[in-house]
Amino acid sequence: MSVIKKAPAPKPIKISIIIATYNAADVLPGCLDSIKAQTYPHLEVIVADGASTDGTLDIVREYEGKLNLRWMSEPDKNMFEAWNKALTKASGDWILFLGSDDRLHHPESMARAAERLADVPAGTLLAYGQVRHVRPTRKAKLVGRPFNEIRHKMTPYMLIHHQGVFHSPALFEIVGKFDSDLVCASDYKLLLQSLPYADPVFLGDIVITDFHHGGLSTRRVDRLALRLETRRVVKELGYPIPWNEWWWRLTKAAVWFVLLRLASQRGRMKIRQNCSSIPKD
Repeated sequence: MSVIKKAPAPKPIKISIIIATYNAADVLPGCLDSIKAQTYPHLEVIVADGASTDGTLDIVREYEGKLNLRWMSEPDKNMFEAWNKALTKASGDWILFLGSDDRLHHPESMARAAERLADVPAGTLLAYGQVRHVRPTRKAKLVGRPFNEIRHKMTPYMLIHHQGVFHSPALFEIVGKFDSDLVCASDYKLLLQSLPYADPVFLGDIVITDFHHGGLSTRRVDRLALRLETRRVVKELGYPIPWNEWWWRLTKAAVWFVLLRLASQRGRMKIRQNCSSIPKD
């Protein structure tokens, strides 16, 4: 009698989570706690620290025994260079990049993502879920829609946010790593570089990360630099530049930049006036 052999169970998907840090002692525990709370066990965490001096490394060492965590600490010029260094240590089937103040949205976020990632078409380079933008003065906003709905707006808008994107290691073999000469828009550049090879796959209504406004690319004072960098990326890669959209976005960013600089100057003048009115001993 012949014996029917069962097919081996599929290998669980391993997810690498890479976090760039620099003097992030006040926010990093929240990020690491959100990873520790995940029900999905097949995770590795790699912290790429930029030679912090504020106690960040003490926190990282504390979590070594709580997570499958590795880390490095050495000077870097920006977040993207830190991510590139961490990539050499990543062994996951998919890679998620976070900032130190990001939070995984729900304890089931990685389990649900892994279930969907198992079904993406072969050759997929990027797969993404939704990101919840947490804003201090306004209602939180969900970002993330199917790619066929946003394809036509990919220039000039960054409509797929890296906090919700799972990157295949094959992507970095095909197009290279993050461009660390960019300060704000290297993740956008990598996304555009991937498009000739495969469309990003939307994982559906899974909220991956809570993204807190106030990071590098959301501070008003940095938006002008972001707009200029995204335009530079679009031009470099040969995509059409929709001038009406660009000028409107650049103008808004420039106005905010000027207003904030004026407000900052007035604030400093007020402080000087208050200090000058203090009686001297």
